[in-house]
Amino acid sequence: MTFVLIVDDEPDLRRSVARELDAQGYQVEHVGSVDDALRVLDARAVDVVLTDLRMGSRDGIDLLVELRERRIDARPVLMSAFASARDSQRATELGAVRVLCKPFTPGELLEAIRHASECTDGFHGTVHGLSLVDMLQMFHLGRRSIAVLIGGRRGGTIVFQNGEIVDARSGRARGTDALLRILRKPAGTITTSPVSKVKQTIDAPFERLLLDTLRTLDETARDPRGSRPTSDAIEIITPPATVEVDIDVSFSEAVEAASKQLDAASFVATDNPQIEKTCRELVAQVDGAVAAGVVVLDAGQVLGLHKVGPASTEALSELMAEAALEMFRSRALKRLERALHDQGSARGDESFIEEVHFSTSFNLHFCKAIKGQRAVVVLVTSKGTSIGMGWALLKSAIPSIETHVP
Repeated sequence: MTFVLIVDDEPDLRRSVARELDAQGYQVEHVGSVDDALRVLDARAVDVVLTDLRMGSRDGIDLLVELRERRIDARPVLMSAFASARDSQRATELGAVRVLCKPFTPGELLEAIRHASECTDGFHGTVHGLSLVDMLQMFHLGRRSIAVLIGGRRGGTIVFQNGEIVDARSGRARGTDALLRILRKPAGTITTSPVSKVKQTIDAPFERLLLDTLRTLDETARDPRGSRPTSDAIEIITPPATVEVDIDVSFSEAVEAASKQLDAASFVATDNPQIEKTCRELVAQVDGAVAAGVVVLDAGQVLGLHKVGPASTEALSELMAEAALEMFRSRALKRLERALHDQGSARGDESFIEEVHFSTSFNLHFCKAIKGQRAVVVLVTSKGTSIGMGWALLKSAIPSIETHVP
């Protein structure tokens, strides 16, 4: 089991991060200073050290120096809200495998810890002079089962199973058309991740697939008219149906219209036990949490809600739904987005707000849209709650919530 040592002089953050890692199966200990960390490192083997940068008289860089001088094998991850480019460069030179910028999401945290853990029994770094085709051939010859993530403009994902490419996606393109689109990129970044279950869109053997793809690229390079695939060649994944409501109708008319267009059976029960359970767990995890709930915007209903205290949540449910609708389905915002789009300043489809964070005299409010902006997760806390951990824990609850949102 991977042992992670957390070093940070903020107790609430240490405990929150420790809870998150413990829930993911890591063995965790947390301390508040460099000296305390060194005592732990002298006493036992540590796989990953997650350390803050700013910690009083001795900081995270000092700890990285100690790790190198004492030849301690633990792989460090630096976290900071104020790391400069020089700090990041220095940390990397001292062996840090990642620099996490606060506030970070649980996903970013787990990715960094997983990457550091993998580096304890392997190499990491940057390899120059290899093309994307070279890398794909390496994964093929190594019979790897892996997802290759291509970053940058017009990037995508290529999935290998036992050395064979079984899926590729880039934007709305799938299969061989997506692979062509990715291989046209002149430059970008490559990262890998464990492969997950995917729908197979490519069934040609690797050698033939690569040869045909490179031949097509060569032909389109010589004939610019053939550089874009026809619309028939791209498999379009149609997104789930959404409700379109005229922005000029009143609020009550909009809610009524949306309710009529949706399948009523999907929203018969506004009290969802699983979502309420997740909301209750979220409130328990966040220090200073007051309430958490999930609002379905298309129907103007609360699917689940938990609040601190014995009072009834019925009135609170109505107010939470109304507030979420006003924020995330703003008619003024929709008009603004359309105006920007008409002027060429916006790209893609009309959009709604994705995240909202605001404070009142008494509380902090964290609101995150999910399911393609069809629903919103709301977390309300006291003013003393750490904003970074509020966001991190809210986002960590989203996967279990989305499963139960129609």
